[in-house]
Amino acid sequence: PRFVGAILHSEHARRSFERIGVPPERLLVAHNGYDPERMEPRLSTVEARAALGLPEQPTVAYSGRVQMSKGLDIVLEMATRCPEIHFLLVGSEGEGEVERHARRLPNVTVVPWQKFDRTVRYLYAADVLLLPPSLGPLAVGNTVLPMKLFLYLAAGRALLAPKAPDTEELLVHGSNSRLVEPGDAEVASDALRALVEDHETRQRLAEGAFETGKGLTWDARASRIEAFLAERLAQGGETPAKDPWSTVTWLKESARWLVEKR
Repeated sequence: PRFVGAILHSEHARRSFERIGVPPERLLVAHNGYDPERMEPRLSTVEARAALGLPEQPTVAYSGRVQMSKGLDIVLEMATRCPEIHFLLVGSEGEGEVERHARRLPNVTVVPWQKFDRTVRYLYAADVLLLPPSLGPLAVGNTVLPMKLFLYLAAGRALLAPKAPDTEELLVHGSNSRLVEPGDAEVASDALRALVEDHETRQRLAEGAFETGKGLTWDARASRIEAFLAERLAQGGETPAKDPWSTVTWLKESARWLVEKR
């Protein structure tokens, strides 16, 4: 069969394809995105907190699966270190380790899974939106840009996130986010506290995040994919290059991957 090309969600994924011999011109990185209409109506932090019945105090929010495997162990440690900050964990699906731990922390609110429009309100209620700065994904060499990142950018709030190959494709320290070394709760807590206390920096990062998000809509992604496919199809497709990996190489790489996953 003729191979036209592959559409990938990140540069991190593209490098994996190039590594096994796929010509770069046959690869398109088209990051995931969001629908701007679903982010309406846009709310200030004060408006969102009032609508949700949340206290008017410094607030950081995480949205996604509420599980320790998602790096929430370090988030809970950050909450312990920052008792003056309200932590919202949005997306709980039941009683688990995170929920049990959170009950012992008066500044942590675990919110059940919400419909999209209500989830967006929680994002707007935050001063800072959080990607857990965990070592977990890096430990197995398996990082991927989370879908929540695109909503975070669209919400136009300051982001705190780990320095990692995936997040650094879109997040620039000091421009649209505050990036910290993963796995260090003390450093992450200090960075979060500094953001909460510095309105000017927080506002600048929020504006940078919103600007980054403008080019990451689903419509923009579709246009890039359409143009890529038109260009590739106009060339008629080519026979794939011969696989540069021998059976032995494939087995070695598979073994390496299995070791990293342990």
